[in-house]
Amino acid sequence: ILNEVENSNARGLSATGGNATAIANNLSGNAEGISLASAGHLIFRNVMSRNTSAGTALRSVQNAALLANRAVCNHGPGMRFSDGTGNRVLLSEVEGNRQQGIDLDAHSAGVIDDNEVKGNDAAGIQLGGTAAGNVIRRNDLRKNHPDMAALPPAGRENVFDENRCGRSEPRELCSGRH
Repeated sequence: ILNEVENSNARGLSATGGNATAIANNLSGNAEGISLASAGHLIFRNVMSRNTSAGTALRSVQNAALLANRAVCNHGPGMRFSDGTGNRVLLSEVEGNRQQGIDLDAHSAGVIDDNEVKGNDAAGIQLGGTAAGNVIRRNDLRKNHPDMAALPPAGRENVFDENRCGRSEPRELCSGRH
């Protein structure tokens, strides 16, 4: 809680056991801002910026809550989820990352709600081909490339609702346009 970890060649914060809590940390210039494995984490009001890889990386994580975080200007994706289930990203700002804003690779049963995702060099929110059972709704996506992408067959295996964006692949993922 309330740590500032800068310019580490490793991870700013790392947890491999379950039920870790990270609140109001500033993680900048590290390899990864936050790196998690296992289950039940609470990540609240952290800033992950200018990390050489991902702002936040979750590997095989179940039932984590990422609430009101900022993942900005990272050299990789703002937030990357691989092989996890039931994770939630709510009320977060994901901006100006050199890859995807939020990358769901082989992730299932997650909820991505009410986030602002803008100005990322790749897709604002991207679902890998094996991502299934996720709910992506009420996100505001702007100036990403594209704003939202679901690699086949992910477009059919997930729910997209009330997302405001300009361009998606496939086209029907955006409900409202900017």
